[in-house]
Amino acid sequence: MITPVPSITMPDNITAPIAWEAADFITQLTDWRIIQANADPLTFDIEWDDVFAGDFDSCGAWETRDFANAHIAQWIADLIRTGLNKTSIRKMSLQVPQEAQSEPFLAGLKERVCIALSDALRVHYDQSLKQWERDARTCTGLIEDPIDQDRFRAYVGLDQVVSEDAARKAIKYVFHRMHWHLEQDDRWVTLEPDWRFSRAAPRRDATDEATRARALVCRCVDVLAKEDLDLRLHQGDQSHMTRDTLRDDLEKRFAKDGVWGLINLALVRDRMVFSIPSPNLEHKNSKKIVERQDRRLFKPHRMRWEPKS
Repeated sequence: MITPVPSITMPDNITAPIAWEAADFITQLTDWRIIQANADPLTFDIEWDDVFAGDFDSCGAWETRDFANAHIAQWIADLIRTGLNKTSIRKMSLQVPQEAQSEPFLAGLKERVCIALSDALRVHYDQSLKQWERDARTCTGLIEDPIDQDRFRAYVGLDQVVSEDAARKAIKYVFHRMHWHLEQDDRWVTLEPDWRFSRAAPRRDATDEATRARALVCRCVDVLAKEDLDLRLHQGDQSHMTRDTLRDDLEKRFAKDGVWGLINLALVRDRMVFSIPSPNLEHKNSKKIVERQDRRLFKPHRMRWEPKS
């Protein structure tokens, strides 16, 4: 199950430095703790000192820093009261004890809430990927020649964009409805596709979103499996790849970068396998768009080998 980073929405007048300063203030300079709310061991509440309490009174403050403190304090309280359950706690790498009110567990849970806050702020303020996609779409629209336009869209992966819901369902489908398996051969593991996998993977240009999403996920699985084999052949180590590790890798990329985490994983190999030609980079900003994307792309291991001297 894919568990995205808990989201946070900060007002436009609160800049990233002020938000991070507020987060540091609330998490480090105020005294608050998580408590068990009632007889249910998985229902939590929060106790705080006067400083933390004072931040709630700043929701309507004119001072930006006070307003940011109030926003962060409210987010923490809401997460503790309504956002914690057995599944989310386990996703935080904590095991729920039979006595959930045990102090070590509650202290560890507080630390994980602080980490979740940092992750949420990072996701909220890091708009570089979304900005790149907007710039890429703008650049595509400015290309007059339809052939050059389609070639550019395919080269940077804009033709592979699907909704996050479609991608999430595709991951579930590929790992639960398809019967591909991993075959052990001495120290190495190779992917053996079933007929559904073999039929779905090449359908990169399908007009149906669900089909295109499943094809993307299949190709991502194939990329990771081939990468593992290349590494083992090069290094001679035994493979520890399983269906679970493949799914964990995909879900981690998807949770971090959404659909683009999958597109950028498969794109380099797609260019080779589907013979996607390089676009005309003479158009305005097109070269910069490609260069900005390059650092996000997954490069197969054999492309990263350093030449022997």
